Amino acid sequence: MSASQTVAEAPLRVSVATFDSAYLRVLPRCPRLELVQLAPPPVALHWRNSWQPACLLIGADVNAELSLKLLGRALEWGISAYLADGAVLDFAQLDQLQQAFARQGLRLQTGQPLRYRPMVESVRDAVWQGQLGEPAILRLHEWSQTYPNYGIPPGWELQAIRQYADLICWLLQAVPEIVWATRPILNPAQETAAGPVETLQFHAGGPGPAMVVCDLAHGLPEGDSYWSLSVIGSRGAAYADDHRNRHLLFGGGTARAVCTPEGDWPLLRQLLALSAGAMNAANASDAGPAPGAAALTRAIELSLRTQRTVPLDLGGTR
Repeated sequence: MSASQTVAEAPLRVSVATFDSAYLRVLPRCPRLELVQLAPPPVALHWRNSWQPACLLIGADVNAELSLKLLGRALEWGISAYLADGAVLDFAQLDQLQQAFARQGLRLQTGQPLRYRPMVESVRDAVWQGQLGEPAILRLHEWSQTYPNYGIPPGWELQAIRQYADLICWLLQAVPEIVWATRPILNPAQETAAGPVETLQFHAGGPGPAMVVCDLAHGLPEGDSYWSLSVIGSRGAAYADDHRNRHLLFGGGTARAVCTPEGDWPLLRQLLALSAGAMNAANASDAGPAPGAAALTRAIELSLRTQRTVPLDLGGTR
């Protein structure tokens, strides 16, 4: 084995800034990644560069403010970084930061966690392999609960718009041509006992017959979270959701719901993709924003501000 092969196959040393203990369970299952240390983001900000990792991994649970501070630290330390959820930052911010890393000969990679959900992977395979024919309707639905003492995260809707703009463009391998978005304001009298529910919906059309409908909500009572994805095509349809009543068993007596949690699988798939991109630059683009996602995001945001339909050539450069 040559010296170059030995270097290429050495594991990537990563330090992780996250509140999520799942990284401790999953990283040992990634042979091409070596965990140097893991700590909550406020602690990670005070790390020294003496531990010499090759990469700072920022967990998908870290907010925009802390992510920006940590990326600034990575630049100071002269190491590359991986932002587990690239949608935490505005696309323009992200582009500027990637240029700043590149000027120092470093890399800033980003992830898109929704892509690695088993349900999404199954639907993606059906769409990309042509099993459904030409996509006609893409339906996305996410209702998020509010956890006690946390409330509704500020700016949740901006991050969600970026997440779903990426998922739409990546899944359809195309960019919608026109968008309409709305964010209803609840009358205080309609608030739930736990507080107001914030909602956002957008509807996108084109290219061809494809139509996208996405509705998002935050602030539901605990236990009412719900996520679904469906694609109806010219030759078939695919459905995926995590509703608690999705699989009913009738074995006599009362019907029982069978839940199949995804566990650590999405995170494992994402970290394996990170290691592939770190070892081979040709694979790094697989995790980056989908072409057109930034333009779709700008069009949705413009429609929300103007309450009008927005062609993507007005919402931003495609």
